[in-house]
Amino acid sequence: MTWLVFLSFITLSYFLYGFIKCQKEVAENLYKLNRTVRNRDLDIVQSEHQFKMFFNEIKIPACIFNIQDLKFVRVNKEMVSLFGYSEKELTTGTLKKFIHSEDIESSITTTINNLNGDNKGSHINRYVTKSGETIEINCIFSKPDAMGNTFCIALKTHKCSTI
Repeated sequence: MTWLVFLSFITLSYFLYGFIKCQKEVAENLYKLNRTVRNRDLDIVQSEHQFKMFFNEIKIPACIFNIQDLKFVRVNKEMVSLFGYSEKELTTGTLKKFIHSEDIESSITTTINNLNGDNKGSHINRYVTKSGETIEINCIFSKPDAMGNTFCIALKTHKCSTI
């Protein structure tokens, strides 16, 4: 009977040793995973900070717009200055409100081509500012992301006339 108790004790000890070792490995893996997630979160925060710094400080008009609904998602100070509208006015209206009436159809065609990935990444459009001036902008834009958002900068602008 004592041998049976002794063997049971050894078996239980071996089981507990394995269980504790397993818990320790799980804890170590959770620690590593947590550290990896924190590093990725830090990378994302740093990347977002760098983008915001670039976007807000670049001295040329830049925006993010959605090619599916043709709305500005975000505009920088230079874009606000160029159009003369407030940031809120630009981001609450569609691009059609700001595009010269004669260029709306070609803009829609360009947008469809961009959706299909056929576009060269630039398009010249005339836009109407808040003061009524017509300006020509050579928009250079990125391919849209999964949500249809496109980064765009206005490389060349000049005033055409007033409407």
